[in-house]
Amino acid sequence: MKRFWLGLRRRWSGLPHPADGALHFDDAGFRRAPPDGFAAAWNEVVRISGWRSDLWSPDEVRIQVDLAGGDVVVFGEESPGFPALMVAFEQRFPPVAGWFERIALPADDGHRTLTLYERGG
Repeated sequence: MKRFWLGLRRRWSGLPHPADGALHFDDAGFRRAPPDGFAAAWNEVVRISGWRSDLWSPDEVRIQVDLAGGDVVVFGEESPGFPALMVAFEQRFPPVAGWFERIALPADDGHRTLTLYERGG
């Protein structure tokens, strides 16, 4: 039943939603395990942004990665491997100080989107 309500909420929001597969990374890039698997090289990343998605209770911080060629992938903070992947992102891309807190807190302060990285022209 929970999956039904989350799926319905995702359709209503119109936002990309994270898949259930675990997140992994190595020196070559990052990937998500099936069922919605994909793989991307670090040098394909052109933009990283984050926002808080209103899921009634609790909210969820999500990261959207725009890739060269137009593909977009979204990770939710509840995705297995999310914390370790965020550390890997911060090691490869200039980190935005306090980005998580700036998006997530306070919880009742509306929707904020923050650009975390954008490749220069």
